[in-house]
Amino acid sequence: MHLMSRDQVVHLMSRDVEVVQLMSRDEVVHLMSMDVEVVQLMSRDVEVVQLMSRDVEVVHLMSRDVEVVHLMSRDVEVVHLMSRDVEVVHLMSRDVEVVRLMSRDVEVVHLMSRDVEVVRLNESCRRSRRKKDRYYLMINRVNPGS
Repeated sequence: MHLMSRDQVVHLMSRDVEVVQLMSRDEVVHLMSMDVEVVQLMSRDVEVVQLMSRDVEVVHLMSRDVEVVHLMSRDVEVVHLMSRDVEVVHLMSRDVEVVRLMSRDVEVVHLMSRDVEVVRLNESCRRSRRKKDRYYLMINRVNPGS
């Protein structure tokens, strides 16, 4: 253990894992092994966790107003944002992309692929308390026989 003024550093090493922890106004923890690396930052306003391995990387950010999760792999990427007013999910892969936005008044789902694009709009009408669904279909390309 190594002490510096108000900051404190803890460094642990073994054959399989290494951990470094820095404690000051903000706290940072860094864990490394052969298979995975994790970094965690904590402060008064925000917490961020990043996990990295050979196959996937995940970043998770949390604050009072918003939470974001970002997942990346070879085949897919997903971003999920949540706040008090809105939630957004964005999925991307080689073959398809999907965006879903949700709020109190509206929900939009947008799906895109090479062959087709679909948009679904769902509006909540506060006065009538009914929901209106609208679908929009755009065919980009049709491959006969596939």
